[in-house]
Amino acid sequence: MGASLKVPPSAQAIIATVLVALGGLAAACGGAGDGALRLEEYFQRLDELEGELEERSGDISAQAEGLSEEEMTDQAPDLLGDQSTALHAFLDNLAELEPPEEAANLHEEVVQAMEGFVELFDEALDVLKEADSLDDPFAPFETGELEAAGTRIDQVCLDAEQLAADNGIDVDLNCEQE
Repeated sequence: MGASLKVPPSAQAIIATVLVALGGLAAACGGAGDGALRLEEYFQRLDELEGELEERSGDISAQAEGLSEEEMTDQAPDLLGDQSTALHAFLDNLAELEPPEEAANLHEEVVQAMEGFVELFDEALDVLKEADSLDDPFAPFETGELEAAGTRIDQVCLDAEQLAADNGIDVDLNCEQE
């Protein structure tokens, strides 16, 4: 295992996919609903939330840089705990947004997909924290359930691309496709 690992590769891919999906949601939707943010404000807020998560994740990665395998094993629970905190903050802020009517269903799907991912991430973190020892501290994160959560996020990304196409918006979200 390299010293530059910060979160498991599968979790990195899933987090990146969530960010792409949210970016796509921001680019894809149009209109405003009663009591909701105006569309432009909504997309601006999504972009800000995405930037905050990327920044916090980058800070966590920087803390992991240069750690030996032993140091990484010792510090993985704390580093991944920090990532969980960042994911929770992102999810809480995301859930508080009031999307415009045209984005409401997709927004709900994004929130639900993210909730599922965060729940599984936290379960894996609990396994890591409770283990007496693990040869690979990231093993609890390499599960079929976490991959399935990532697949769901991928589908939300594809749905955002379709919504964009349906509204005459040309966007390439680089959604993961199997």
